[in-house]
Amino acid sequence: MYSLIDYVYIVFDGDINKVYNNDPSKEFNDEEKAHILSIIGDMDIRLTSKFKSLNPSVWSNEGSLIYNTFNSKPKILKIIEAKKFFGIPNLKEKISTITNEIEATSDR
Repeated sequence: MYSLIDYVYIVFDGDINKVYNNDPSKEFNDEEKAHILSIIGDMDIRLTSKFKSLNPSVWSNEGSLIYNTFNSKPKILKIIEAKKFFGIPNLKEKISTITNEIEATSDR
């Protein structure tokens, strides 16, 4: 999972370590990046939900891929919503939980 998460960060922020021959951040448009985030983020959310009770400090929404990406790139959420969550089951509800947590954290 860590490799997939790292890949998404590279897709959005660039391949500063030159891991790939072609920088993925330049290979995809914003809609494609949002789709990639949706698929991998959904997996991350499901794993966080599954393991959160075992170690809440490690498995928290605040440390999740979607949480971090929405905080740094809020326009991506608007793309995902416009694309009807790319048809991923329950993604709307899962993201709603995370965005509510972001809002609660920013109110502190």
